[in-house]
Amino acid sequence: MQSPGEKRHLTTHFFQLLRQRNLTEAERTLEKMSQEAKNTKWHRGYIHALRGMLIASKSGDDTRAFINRMKDTNLLKIRRDFAKKSRDPLQTRFDRGFFAAWAEYVEFSEKAGPMRSEEKRDSPQETQAEDERKV
Repeated sequence: MQSPGEKRHLTTHFFQLLRQRNLTEAERTLEKMSQEAKNTKWHRGYIHALRGMLIASKSGDDTRAFINRMKDTNLLKIRRDFAKKSRDPLQTRFDRGFFAAWAEYVEFSEKAGPMRSEEKRDSPQETQAEDERKV
């Protein structure tokens, strides 16, 4: 069982991997988080949100996937909305966990600031094509 500090570190690491588009390592980290998470509705919602972030990042769809369009939004407003929903007793426990994960990711993105050019990676399709040329 991990301490809250260790869990927070793992979550932050996952967010950094997403931002760097190191999706293979992000998937491994998420699997570890999933195995160590408590079996509650809140935790299932939280992990579900993280899994959705990973899947959307893999898709590279900048037009529909929110995580890929965050640079075009008012992050403070979005974070406040997600945080409010994560505490709303009218939301299900699953939904509160889901919104808590998104609030944390948006907060992480706010603190991290705009992506520097060395952090930006090619789309999954471009990366795969480049890998195939190397073989």
